[in-house]
Amino acid sequence: MHHTKLNKALFLLVSTALLGGLLTASSALAEEEELNRIVLRVNDEILTLYDFEQRKQSELSAILANPNLAPAERQAEVAKVSKDVTQQVFREMLLESFARQNGITVSERDVDDSVRRIQEQQGLASTQELLRALEDAGMSLEQLRANLRQEMLLSSVVRREVSSKIEVSDDELRAYYRNHPEEFQVAEERKLREVIFLDESGLSSEELVGSAEKLLASISAGSEFEQAVAEFQDQGVATGVIDLDWVKADDLEQDLADAAFSTQAGSYSTPTRAKGGIHVVLVEEIKEGFVQPFAEVQDLISARERNRRFGPELRKFMASLENRSHIVENLPSDAVGFRSLAEDYDPESELRDFRAPLGAPSPSEPADADESAEEAEGED
Repeated sequence: MHHTKLNKALFLLVSTALLGGLLTASSALAEEEELNRIVLRVNDEILTLYDFEQRKQSELSAILANPNLAPAERQAEVAKVSKDVTQQVFREMLLESFARQNGITVSERDVDDSVRRIQEQQGLASTQELLRALEDAGMSLEQLRANLRQEMLLSSVVRREVSSKIEVSDDELRAYYRNHPEEFQVAEERKLREVIFLDESGLSSEELVGSAEKLLASISAGSEFEQAVAEFQDQGVATGVIDLDWVKADDLEQDLADAAFSTQAGSYSTPTRAKGGIHVVLVEEIKEGFVQPFAEVQDLISARERNRRFGPELRKFMASLENRSHIVENLPSDAVGFRSLAEDYDPESELRDFRAPLGAPSPSEPADADESAEEAEGED
């Protein structure tokens, strides 16, 4: 758990060494007492000033190291970092207290499995390689396990109390399907080959169009596409035949799409201006567009709708936990008022991992992820 007491003696020892021994024994004791001060209590969970400062410094380091933040954005993030950290830890404490009160735990076997998955995902062949990688990242195996244990615990609570209780009826799914047919439209595709009469050849646009029309006349007279193109390619006027394979209209420039998708299968488009010059397209085959059957998209619709309902349901659950919890605050001044951030709270950013059980299952996953969650809890 991130907000339990750490080794304060070691922290003070390092601090004292850095200060060159200027701290007296009494000031060191006062420092330790201040660091041990409880700044936030949620039922049986506590956050000390020391742990708060550790989390704050970690978040500050991440903000300052983020290359994607503009200076103004970075300044804004730094200005509210204390409130952000407090809000985040507050949510963790609410969930952890609920888990403790309801006997929700994470087995060491599950933690072992998570560590093993991380090791495999990182391509680390042995435990020793994992330990070296963790050391390079400034983390111990014990810290990794603690982080994973907490993440799994919080996820288990939210899965059990929020995601598993979101239900979408078959009638709702079918109504959505009927009212949003455009979302399940599979676009028409065409298998195309083309030749481009090149602007870089030095010919005028009119001359390029004239060459393209000569090509089409040659093909009409019985020449094969490649054979007819070869003459113009040898002159440096055109490319060879380019295989575009299967494409949708959105894959092409608008004018070229209009030409290609208004041409019958087995026919050639009219010469069309597009990137690089004048294009002539051969439509080899056509796959007509269609609307996916309901049975094929039912799981997708269910996942979308459950995800849409997830945020509001999570907020309601967190509010209920707060309302029935004993909360005592003695926060640093820059963290006071952290609840004001709740209006901007985005479950996808802070609790994005909790959304995983809601996704549409892949063929290799259980049809209902909540069932696997219940099985895991039963094992505990």
